[in-house]
Amino acid sequence: MTLLLSVTISSIVTATALGLLLWRDPKRRRAHRLPRAGSTRRQTQLLWLGAMAPGVILMIQGEGAAFVLWAAIAPMLAWTLTLSAPTQRTGKA
Repeated sequence: MTLLLSVTISSIVTATALGLLLWRDPKRRRAHRLPRAGSTRRQTQLLWLGAMAPGVILMIQGEGAAFVLWAAIAPMLAWTLTLSAPTQRTGKA
């Protein structure tokens, strides 16, 4: 698999898992006055596993350069997703 394709797929999987983690985070939902939809501990653990699994898979495949790129992109994705505010607000401002 080419380097660009490996990094792209890994980044998409990581971004999806991190987005789901942020969407289900009870503290974040309270801060933005969203209805409760907390996740169980097991769901949170599985989402974290899904977010970090691409890096492990890249290392197992011997894609060192792709792993380094993924390791640089993952925190940027997390910060970008964290800075975005939810669009649905319910409750009083």
